[in-house]
Amino acid sequence: MLQQEATNCCLPRDSTRRVPRQHEMNPGGDAGRFPPYHAARNGTGAQHNDGRAVNQPPKPPPDFIRVRPEGMGKLVRRPISTSPLYTQYPRIQVLDGGDDKAGGMNGGVYVVQCQRSKRLYAEKVFRTDSSVYAQLAKAEIKVMRRLMHNCIIHYVDAYIREDPFEASVYMEHCDRGTLDDLIRVYRDKKKMHDQDRIPESFIWHAFLGLADALGYLQTGQSYISMPLEKNNRSDWKPIVHCDIKPGNIFLRSRDTPGSTKPFYTLLADFGLMGHEPEILPGGYCKSYGTVEFHAPELAFDPYPIGSQKGLMASPHTIKSDVWALACTIFCMCERDGLAHMDRTCWPPRSRRALGRMAKRPSLDITDTHIYSKYLARTIAWAANSDLSQRPDSWALVAKVKEQYDLWIQDPAWKSQVEVNGALPKEVTKEFML
Repeated sequence: MLQQEATNCCLPRDSTRRVPRQHEMNPGGDAGRFPPYHAARNGTGAQHNDGRAVNQPPKPPPDFIRVRPEGMGKLVRRPISTSPLYTQYPRIQVLDGGDDKAGGMNGGVYVVQCQRSKRLYAEKVFRTDSSVYAQLAKAEIKVMRRLMHNCIIHYVDAYIREDPFEASVYMEHCDRGTLDDLIRVYRDKKKMHDQDRIPESFIWHAFLGLADALGYLQTGQSYISMPLEKNNRSDWKPIVHCDIKPGNIFLRSRDTPGSTKPFYTLLADFGLMGHEPEILPGGYCKSYGTVEFHAPELAFDPYPIGSQKGLMASPHTIKSDVWALACTIFCMCERDGLAHMDRTCWPPRSRRALGRMAKRPSLDITDTHIYSKYLARTIAWAANSDLSQRPDSWALVAKVKEQYDLWIQDPAWKSQVEVNGALPKEVTKEFML
């Protein structure tokens, strides 16, 4: 994937990885994934050992991404195939057998190996038992191929066969699981009265990058990272993810062996992005997404009654995505995957738990001696239960960056800043796939 050079902020691409210049091509990884294909001109007629002239660039390796010559240009990705790609990407490991554990639309998730490059990728197979699933699968594949951001999971290849319907998308393999896995590790520590917390520097790393990803979905522009393509903001149609939660944010190791930089945090699962809800009388619509991460305005107050069961009070919006991201970051701080919920409304998925009364009116960090006021107030602002007071994605990323800069300049947090987002090794080994 094309990368940018990060400064201060812990964006999920290695600082040694950069956007290549026009003469450089490669889809790759960290240092070494963007080798210059132009050779130094060592004299007229000079040749390499393979007989190629010094000033003649070598052929690009398998899996390259071509950058057009005009400025930053537009990345050219593989077209969506109309026939299966089994032989190009043989499966070597089952991550999910299609039993809904990794998402309702999944017909299976596998680790595959590209026959050309020998690199490992992940294959998501889509369910074929419904025409609705087929339409959602097509929409997800098309939007994944279109999206190009450092904090959004990278599309590699895909196919859609129409008759009989069958579809898969191939993406980068995230070997460290999800934020949900990370939170579970720390939740178990909390149960054992272990004082370990997720480092604030890693939380800022995730918050800043994911907020920038949401800003990109809204505008087609990146506030922080160097853009991987040029988009006309006036022509961009805002994208609402509709299912932001820890389980849909993937973690991946650095490609550079021995790197101490934080894992990449990547927003994934765009299956509901293409969902067009049917608006019913009263402005209601059928419920979709993960109800525990539905913003307050989506839930009935105090809870659904009668015919409201299975419905939402309003559809997902850009601001409901912001609320869900704030909840995700809050859960990291609290070492609890449902910390944003009012436990007095339990059990989960009960009528009370599905209502607005189950949403905590404000998200206030418990461990104020562990986490800074900068992080606490940014989370609280993004999770405002009043829709009119809550920021959209573009305003959010600007505020997160502002508060992050204040945090790194505060000498009281110097020791945390120096952690630089690294997670303890005894933690990371617990959830490596």
